[in-house]
Amino acid sequence: MLIDTSSSMSGERLDEAKKAAINFISPRDLSSDYINIITFNTDSSYITNSNQSLPTMINSINRLTSEGGTNLTKALQTVESHQKPSEIDQENVLVFTDGQPNS
Repeated sequence: MLIDTSSSMSGERLDEAKKAAINFISPRDLSSDYINIITFNTDSSYITNSNQSLPTMINSINRLTSEGGTNLTKALQTVESHQKPSEIDQENVLVFTDGQPNS
């Protein structure tokens, strides 16, 4: 899961992205659904994954703040660099963004 934390996401946009991300992960069975959470702005950061508890993941999402540019390419490179568990045979990337790239 990629969450845009660029400055264009400040305020209500980031709040809505956080809410959507939490609504997405909350009903999941984290023992079988593996989820990485990566944020991106000028750079990208690996935040947490579903090896953590749901409250820990939600807390990580709620702490996000906005700053910098929108470098989706860097975020996708970060996704590629994180290995998934060997038992996972399918990967999907879910992106929460306002769609305003500037990097």
